[in-house]
This record gives sequence, structure tokens and C-alpha cells, in this order.
Amino acid sequence: MRVSSVRKKSEAARTDKDEPKMCDMGQMSKPYLAMCHFHEVYSQAVKRLDVVLQEKTPLTFSQYLLLTKVKYCEKDSSQGDLARELQITEAAVSRHMRSLLKSGFLERGHTEKNRRRTILSLTKKGLSTLIETDTIVEAYIKKLFSPLTVKELTSLTDILARLKNYLHIA
Repeated sequence: MRVSSVRKKSEAARTDKDEPKMCDMGQMSKPYLAMCHFHEVYSQAVKRLDVVLQEKTPLTFSQYLLLTKVKYCEKDSSQGDLARELQITEAAVSRHMRSLLKSGFLERGHTEKNRRRTILSLTKKGLSTLIETDTIVEAYIKKLFSPLTVKELTSLTDILARLKNYLHIA
């Protein structure tokens, strides 16, 4: 008997319950399981939002977050400040910044106190794109949380706020 026919017979005899699992979720502690679920939900939500934004706007989700931070952060926020706020590297901020400058969404300037310090500000085009994108993001978030009741959403928000406070996140 040839090896390929043996392999085919063994594959045919296999059932779903024989399939190896990545991990047995029942063996995990509740906090670990909660962290796994949180990570999976967050990762998938961001990936899907990124696809929606790229279909409907000229921005990626990361670029949208950067524009949002530029709009709402202190006027003299540096590239390093933005990297800390977004919890990404300065190199990533620099890449996004170059793209947003080239596309005309941001402009560079300098502070009065320190001419060497470069600051960013939104252009009119950047502001109008941000407003348009805010509407799309808001609709996506509403759809994402639509399976939850108001009470469940309030509980989730409270729980996440408590964890944020525990981790001393501003």
C-alpha cells in the first residue's frame, strides 16, 4: 500500500472530536480567559475597523488615531508625546506623520519657546477628513456594541474604567 493511500484512509477516519485544539479554554483561569477574550475582541474589532476606514476614507485606523490626538492634545505636543499617548514607537508616529503631511492632513510648525521642537497641527483638509471619519467610526462602534444592552455596556465600561485605574492609565 502506498503512503498516500494510507494517509487518505487515516484522514477519512478522523472525526471532528479527534481534531487537535489550540488550547483547552476550560483549563484556563477566569482572569486569563477574560484577557484572552478581551485581546481577541479588541484585535478583531481594530482589524475590521481598519478595513472599513480604508474602504470609505483615505485613512488607516492608526492614522485616524494620530489625527485625533493632534486635534485634542496640547498644542505643543511633540512626536515623542504622541508616541507615548498612542502607545506606539516614535518610528511609527514618524511614518504616519510623513504620510499625513504628504497627503495634506497635517502641517508642521515650531513652538515659540523652542524653535527646534516640531509640532503638528491639522489642516482644513485634515479637520474635515477627521470629522467625516469620526462619523464612520461612531457608526462602527455602535454596530460593534449593538448586541449588548445598555446595562451590559454600562457594566463593561465601568469594569474597563476600574482596570484602567488599577493600571494607573491616565
